[in-house]
Order: sequence, then structure tokens, then C-alpha cells
Amino acid sequence: MDAARRPLPPPRPYGARTAIPRPVYGARPGIAPAAGGAALGGALGAIGGTLGCLLCLAAIGALGLFSCVVAITAYTKQFLDEFKRVEGVSGAFVQAQIGFVLLFTSLFYTLISRMQRN
Repeated sequence: MDAARRPLPPPRPYGARTAIPRPVYGARPGIAPAAGGAALGGALGAIGGTLGCLLCLAAIGALGLFSCVVAITAYTKQFLDEFKRVEGVSGAFVQAQIGFVLLFTSLFYTLISRMQRN
């Protein structure tokens, strides 16, 4: 006898099987579709799903950045309107000077903060 095969039990005669009560199940529920990212990941595979997830996160980050920029722009406009009202500024040349001052201030702040990090 081959060592890889186990010996089979002797065959039972017909009708010798004992009645075993088995549970009765209803209809099996279908597979519910997963969330949007998971369905996309399953459709595209591992690399495509990861890229889809990263693109989605990048889009959410861009929306967050856009909302922050809108808030900063509104705040800056209020600041400039109040500054022009208090200082009595009118004319394009003076407004351009204010813009340059804000630009150089933000560049100076960026350079100083980067120098402190290093």
C-alpha cells in the first residue's frame, strides 16, 4: 500500500446512514457593496486602489487649503480696508506699496522660520 494514501473505511450498506438533524438556513444574503474607496480599490487592484485613495486624500487636502486661503483673503481684505480708511489712502500707487510691504513681510517671515528650523 502506498504510504501517501490513508486506508479508506469499509463501505456502508445502503440505508445504514443514521438520520442527523441538520440546521436549515434561509437564503444566503448577497454580498453588500463596500464603501466607495473599497469598491474602487477592489476594481483597480492594490496599486490602483492605493493611488485612488491618495488622489482622494489629495483632493480633500486641496479643498482644505482652498478654504484656508479664502479665509485668509477675507481677513486680509478687511485689514487693508480698515488700514486705508484710517490712513486715508487712495490711489493705485499707494495700494501697490501696501501690497509690496505685505509681500516682503511674508517673504521675510518665511525665510526667518526656515532658518530657525535648520
